[in-house]
Amino acid sequence: MAVGHGVAVAVGMDVGGENRSVRAWWSTDGRTWAQATGDRFADGQAFGVASTPAGFLATGPSGEPSCRGGIWASTDGRAWRCVASDPPFEGFSPYAAAASSSLEVAVGLNSNAPDSGAGAPGAVWRRPLP
Repeated sequence: MAVGHGVAVAVGMDVGGENRSVRAWWSTDGRTWAQATGDRFADGQAFGVASTPAGFLATGPSGEPSCRGGIWASTDGRAWRCVASDPPFEGFSPYAAAASSSLEVAVGLNSNAPDSGAGAPGAVWRRPLP
């Protein structure tokens, strides 16, 4: 869960039935919640969400080719879009996000990197803020 910009945002998974899908919810009062909309989260996992100066970042491994990198951004917590969909992000599994006043960062594992014998190597995604 993250709070910022007058909004609380929570992310999680709907695991009912045969398909699992990531869900995001938002609230302005902490009592009533609405499901967010935007780019398809389906067949992924949501591990974290962070408030950033530009809005929010949600992270988690994605099984969808439409969002290979598993990083979604929202300016208001209500509508989301994928921000890491290029082929180089395939295999990136982000687990957490954070931000400073000038940079958004997501960290995780890169399952496509060569095996060093110590497990999957770490990977970092960065996006400068205006």
